[in-house]
Amino acid sequence: MVTYELFEETCQNDIVGNYVSYGIICYKDNNADLIIHDIFLDHSDAACFIDGLNKYKLDPIHLKQVIEEYLQYGNM
Repeated sequence: MVTYELFEETCQNDIVGNYVSYGIICYKDNNADLIIHDIFLDHSDAACFIDGLNKYKLDPIHLKQVIEEYLQYGNM
């Protein structure tokens, strides 16, 4: 079984300094299978995205493509 969770981290950038961002952890059979950092700046956007991944049971092989399309077009 695959599930997705949101995580928060503090990142650093030479231009803006420190900032909080949100990433995704993909669990496969209760083991962290894939971790993608620094995707979202807004917690509610990240939480909605994660809810969609879990609702539609996205296969992890498609995760990076779905993230790219979400960031490009703004919806899932």
